[in-house]
Amino acid sequence: MDYYMKIQLAAKSIIPSVYKIPGGHNIFELMLQGIVVQNEDKAPAVVEELIFSLYRGNDLYEQRILGGKNLRQSIKNRSENIKKGLINFPQALNIAFSKNIPSHIKVSNNCSLKSGESIFAGIFVSLLDYVPNKIAVTVIFNQTNKTCRVERSFLLREYKCKNKYILPLKGAVACLCGPAEGLSHHRSLTSQEFAFDFVPLSDDFKMLFKSGSSKNKNFHAFNKKVIAPAAGTIVFARDGIVENDQFGVCPPTTREKIAKHGFLHAISGNIVIIDHGRNEYSFMAHLSNGSVRVVEGQKVAQGHVVGLLGNTGNSTAPHLHYHLMDGPDFLTARSLPIQFSNIIISPWIEEFNRLTRQLKKVHASDVMEYDLNGLVDPIVMAY
Repeated sequence: MDYYMKIQLAAKSIIPSVYKIPGGHNIFELMLQGIVVQNEDKAPAVVEELIFSLYRGNDLYEQRILGGKNLRQSIKNRSENIKKGLINFPQALNIAFSKNIPSHIKVSNNCSLKSGESIFAGIFVSLLDYVPNKIAVTVIFNQTNKTCRVERSFLLREYKCKNKYILPLKGAVACLCGPAEGLSHHRSLTSQEFAFDFVPLSDDFKMLFKSGSSKNKNFHAFNKKVIAPAAGTIVFARDGIVENDQFGVCPPTTREKIAKHGFLHAISGNIVIIDHGRNEYSFMAHLSNGSVRVVEGQKVAQGHVVGLLGNTGNSTAPHLHYHLMDGPDFLTARSLPIQFSNIIISPWIEEFNRLTRQLKKVHASDVMEYDLNGLVDPIVMAY
């Protein structure tokens, strides 16, 4: 008997992350931002378990089972977020999944699915040395008093850059909230999964501030030159949003701001997008007000200064948000893994600890304490 329970990706695609660590080991990570399970049968169904199985060929490496209370809570949380997004902020769903979620989709708040209803789910997996090439999603459900099972598999392919890139800043740089940090505000979103927040330091790797003050001008990062990581054509450039002046506080994205600047410009601050060819685009955000030095249609060489690092848009401190993506439209493009050819990695955890102590000494009344504890991405020197 056929059971019409459909399994599909909520996200545009799945891209695993594989990187090497000291000792000759590989770390495999997979962020499945979302799958959609939809009951296409006329009869109602109750989802009892979701099973995520990772394979290399026919060999099962890892299996994650979502059931019981954990399944119910996961579905409830995701359903509420999807429904709120569809009603109040549909662009947020584009950012989450890098594609449009149909406004007419019927989302269930629980494991019970009426005909035509859907649930959303996802997982994060990290493995040492094992590099699977397939994930199978199995749905166990009860329908007409029978236990039923459907399964769908998705191939996992590493992404290799088609162009050669340099880091878009020079000197000592802290690479924050990058893909090697596991779960982060970037990693959970398909549009930004492999993004970095770059924060330049003093050249001796030791200082975040020039002085004890947290004003923008006292950050070593502020007004640093931002350069094109590869040759290409400017396809999007916006300036004119003023700096955020309160450290640790992200200003609200109001309807008035969106109406004035447009959605992307409002949330990203001053921004440049470069088409490098072969479906690879650089996205650089939060540039300093008045600093954008390129215009749309302009061709730039690798290393060309496109603007200065700032603290604009959805930003709590001076930094450069950077990610590579597979299209020019931030709301439908997918973030891509990237390798930089001009860096020396210096994973000096003691320097992170020292920076944490430095930040914690800043206790002005208008400053929120900024905690770097748990940071695992490296400090690098870009030459």
